[in-house]
Amino acid sequence: MFRAHGLRIFDVEELPTHGGSLRLHVCDQAAPEGSSPALETLRRREAEAGIDQPATYRGFREKVAAKREMMRGFLVASRRAGKTVLAYGAPAKGNTLLDYCGVTREMIPFTVDRNPHKQGLLLPGSHLPDRDPATLIAARPDYVPWNLKDEIIAQLPEVRRWGGQFVVPAPDLTIIS
Repeated sequence: MFRAHGLRIFDVEELPTHGGSLRLHVCDQAAPEGSSPALETLRRREAEAGIDQPATYRGFREKVAAKREMMRGFLVASRRAGKTVLAYGAPAKGNTLLDYCGVTREMIPFTVDRNPHKQGLLLPGSHLPDRDPATLIAARPDYVPWNLKDEIIAQLPEVRRWGGQFVVPAPDLTIIS
C-alpha cells in the first residue's frame, strides 16, 4: 500500500494499545535507504510466524466462528443462571464483536462508556444503549466484559468489592475474579 503511494516504512514502534498496535514511521521512497533494528526484528518475527503464507490463514474462519459460539454460549448460560452482564466501553472493535456474536439486550442490557458524547446513544448494529459508568456501578452486574482488562479493572475497583468478575473475550474467553 505504501509503495503504491511512493512511500516506505523505515521504523516501527510496538504499542500496548488495544492489546497490541504498531506505530509505523513512513517516509518518501526517495529518502535514503535504511530500516531501523526494530523494523527488521518485526519483519523477522512476522516471517517466522508465517503471516505471508496462505497456510497460516487456513481454518481462520472456523476458529473465529468457534470463538463466537464460545462468547454466545457464555452470554446465554449467564442469562439462564440469572447473572447480569454489562459491557464497558463502546469502541468500534467492540461493536464489531457484539454484532458478529449477535448480542441482544437480553444478553447485555446496556453498555457504559466514559465518553459523554457516546452516552445516551445506541450502539450501531446491536442498538444497545450506552450509559454513564455510574449506571454500571449502580446495577452491580455479575460480569463486566472487555478487552482492555488492566485499564478497566483499575477504573472499576467496585466490581470486585461486590463479587463481580471481569470477562476478557479474546483471544480466549477468560473470567477474572
